[in-house]
Amino acid sequence: MYEETKTLSTVKVVIDTESVYTNHKKRDEHMRSPDFLNAGEFPEMVFTLTGSKASGENSGTITGDLDMLGQKRPVTLDVTLNKAAEYPFGGGAFSSKPYAIGVSARGSFKRSDYGMTYGVEQGWVGDEVELIIEFEAVRQE
Repeated sequence: MYEETKTLSTVKVVIDTESVYTNHKKRDEHMRSPDFLNAGEFPEMVFTLTGSKASGENSGTITGDLDMLGQKRPVTLDVTLNKAAEYPFGGGAFSSKPYAIGVSARGSFKRSDYGMTYGVEQGWVGDEVELIIEFEAVRQE
């Protein structure tokens, strides 16, 4: 159980770069262009866990690789354990009520580290990007 080990062993988050939505069609198209996410050439942005460490009862850090625009760089995220318990909605894909955890993870990276430099020098767009990952994980037996 998570309460005993205070670690996460497997986390992989895949983001479809075409899914950008800012409620402004032209801005969305620009965000998908080679100036930013280059969704045509790089359809996914992927965070893959490489390690985790507890720092408190419900807090810690996770480290992982963020793969974006063909570049892979390490990222560290602060983690909050929101809840760990038996999953209340058994059935369906699960034959019983499995054990699950809810996690919030936050950190940041510089987009220029991945070659995304459009507008940085001119000060049009910030370089620091906040990465927020919210997920629920079900223990695999």
